[in-house]
Formats: sequence, C-alpha cells, structure tokens
Amino acid sequence: MTAGITRYRVPFEASSSTIDRITVLELSGTTPVAEHPLNRLLASDMSRFTSTTTGQPVAYAIIGDNIVVGPTPDATAASTYALSIYSEYRPSRLAEVSACRAITSGSSTPPYVSLVLGSTIVGTGLVAGSRVDVVPAAPPLMPFISGAEIVSIGGDPTITINPSYAVSAAQLVSQLTLAGSLGSYLVPRGSTCVFPMPEAWWPVLVYAGAAAVCASIGDDGAAVKFATIAEQKKAAVLGMQQNRVRKQPLPAFNKNSPLRSGRGLVRGSNTFP
Repeated sequence: MTAGITRYRVPFEASSSTIDRITVLELSGTTPVAEHPLNRLLASDMSRFTSTTTGQPVAYAIIGDNIVVGPTPDATAASTYALSIYSEYRPSRLAEVSACRAITSGSSTPPYVSLVLGSTIVGTGLVAGSRVDVVPAAPPLMPFISGAEIVSIGGDPTITINPSYAVSAAQLVSQLTLAGSLGSYLVPRGSTCVFPMPEAWWPVLVYAGAAAVCASIGDDGAAVKFATIAEQKKAAVLGMQQNRVRKQPLPAFNKNSPLRSGRGLVRGSNTFP
C-alpha cells in the first residue's frame, strides 16, 4: 500500500476483474507474519471513511476496476502492511519462444532477483521497465513470479528484476532453483511459451484446433468429425479433474464447525453437543 492512496487497480491477472477476497498482510520487514481479512462493503458504504480518516484499512469495495480501501492508509500501514488479493487467475496467453528467454540460474540481491538467461534478452522487445513473469516449464503452471519489473539489463544475459512481492527475494530464487531441472522462462507479462493448461488437455485442444482449421477451409465433414472427438476427450478430462481428491471424501458432518464452539457434554445430564 501507499500512504494517502485509497484506490488500487484490480490485478492484471484476475479473470474478468473478479475478486474472491482481500486481506491485509502484516509484515516484519518483507516477511509475512499474519493475515487479516478485510470486510467487503458496498460502494455507498465507503462514505463512512472520510478523507481525514487514516490508519490501517479494515474494509474495501470494488468500484469499476478499482479496489477502494478504508480508512486511507497512513505511513505506518504503508510500511508494515500489504494488500493480499485473491482472485481467479486467468490462463496466460501463448507467446512465441522467440519472445521469451530460458532461465539458467538466479541469485538473491534483496530486494531484487538477478537472473541468468540462456541467451541475451535483446530481440524479445523487453527493456528496462518492462513487466515480466517467470513461468515453469512443466505443471503446475502458476507463474513463480508475476508482474515483476526489469530493473537493469546492463549485464545481459544477466538481468535484475524487482519481484514486487511481499516475500524475500531468497525465497523466490529457491523456487527457481528447485525448478532448475525442469527449467523456467522469462516471459512478457501475462504470457507463456509453455502450453498454459494441464497436459491432459493437450489432445482436446489439438482436435478442437483441427476442427476450427477444417471449418475455415470449408471441409465441414472433417470439422464435425474432429469437433466430436474433441468433445469426447473433453468429457473424459472433466470427469478426471473435477474431483481432485477422489479417495478421501469430505465428512458429512463437520464436528469442528464454529457453530459448535463452546458447547459440550453437561455432567449429570443426557444433553449432548
């Protein structure tokens, strides 16, 4: 957060600008130590926070594509808290490999991260100030780093980026190192040179693409044939992935429900929780 600023853009990566929930992340330096939920209010209710009211935000409203928080963050809130925004992450757009660069290694230079690329960044169109993501070369496909800013490319193919995350640079580098055997890529923000869906969906997209091509050249018979196969494979994939935990069903009765807190067996009676 920034002192005196109440409006923040909905994250670029949020699908349809839809927010699930927002919390305030309490920091010790750059290390998260606690998380506090913000209450969601109607836009009209934000008027209770006057322009002179400052402090740690306790509520928010979505107005257009802006997140409006109240009260207005003061200097203390801006230095010790950060907004943690949860949303449905839209799939990254496919980009040509020539617009991306493989990452061979990384190192922590707090608050920045230095990345060594497989080849020079020249030719990608990325320059100092560009926003980039770092994506893994294999599932899970959530970017390791999202919306980072290129700070320096003076040592190309070694570049420096600012992750803009409320975590230590060392933690991010450890993720990249862990994925080193599989590889990761520096890509333009919101893009990826790796198929951005689980591998089981690859045949579905191949047949759907073939159907689209056949339809565009007027081969309707082949288009219908490939579209039918795509739908069959799609049904099979959905059946496999909809229930991600299949062998441990959720209990029908939640004995740890907060609705049951403070209740228990009363001695000398037949009253049960």
